[in-house]
Amino acid sequence: MNLAHFVITRFCVRDGPWLKRIDGPWFGPVNPLRPRYVALRLALLEMLCLPGILAQTNQNFTWVLLVDAALPAAARRQLDALAERKERTHIHEYRADGTEPVDALGWLRPAFPEAKPDYVLTSVCDDDDALSKRYVETVQNHVAGLAPPPPFKTIASKQFQQWDMAFSTAAPRGWMREWRGARTLPDGSRRLINLSPGFALLCRYPAFDFSVLGLKHALAETYFDYKVPPPRPNAAIVRSRFLRAARDAGIANVPSGPDAFFDASGAGAAVIANHGANLDTRRLGTRDAPQRVTGAENSPDAAIDWEATDRHARLFRRPARTVRRLERALYGRKGLRLAAAQRFGRILAQPFARRSGLERDRPA
Repeated sequence: MNLAHFVITRFCVRDGPWLKRIDGPWFGPVNPLRPRYVALRLALLEMLCLPGILAQTNQNFTWVLLVDAALPAAARRQLDALAERKERTHIHEYRADGTEPVDALGWLRPAFPEAKPDYVLTSVCDDDDALSKRYVETVQNHVAGLAPPPPFKTIASKQFQQWDMAFSTAAPRGWMREWRGARTLPDGSRRLINLSPGFALLCRYPAFDFSVLGLKHALAETYFDYKVPPPRPNAAIVRSRFLRAARDAGIANVPSGPDAFFDASGAGAAVIANHGANLDTRRLGTRDAPQRVTGAENSPDAAIDWEATDRHARLFRRPARTVRRLERALYGRKGLRLAAAQRFGRILAQPFARRSGLERDRPA
């Protein structure tokens, strides 16, 4: 079996019909090309995502950066410098006009290996997530052990740590705890775990020309569980597309339920960063017993660049978080025009942009 594995990181991509809406730490309609937002994402990429990519025990994969085509030149240079640290890296410029469906695999073909793959595995690693060090090894070992692999399968992990980046005098690096988030189906019959870091889709190629970016990570276990109704409209659409592709390929028996899902928790705990406007150590509660973050001992399964964390600490201290909450309140007030709130946000961003070292160049 010839497997092509791509780990995809979306970076400051504007909303498009194939991508999730970006709410981010400022809430409301967020422009991901704002200098302050770009600086924040560059810092998170350097602190979390890139170290997790470089620490993988199995490097037989291509790291794909999906970057907005209008990303300011200064930020693009910084991003390119970070990406050069990974040997097999492909940077794809995405245009937010909806003409390029990234839920298919056509946009990835320039990064395909010379030998045509029999299977394509696409995984998600957001720029504010750190994959566990054995993630790629565990997932690829699972696929290699399938005899034969099913025509399609979702893969995700239920085990990861949440890093609450509320930096303060009491906790200079914030707090960390086991992820507690959960969702339920509309009828309350099933519990869904947030499975974002490493959410993956395995497809037999070229019969199933789909990428993981067309799926929503919170529905990972239910996409191909045909014994229950589709939990959300997206799941119904995905099921229909895959069944149609199976008919066209002459595949009568499609995987369902446990046969169509793999829990990669054996790879260890990934780390997701909570850096939005909802930061507040009080909301963790005493029952959750969060640990004060001191260093690698808090995340033994994932790699974090602690030197970069200390260098970018100002982004996660109280003044920066207060500004984010204030912007959220302004965007949410009915009596305040959106244009006025956006202008106020730009004024607040000016000193931040100067401190970040980013040029305030604007896309053409």
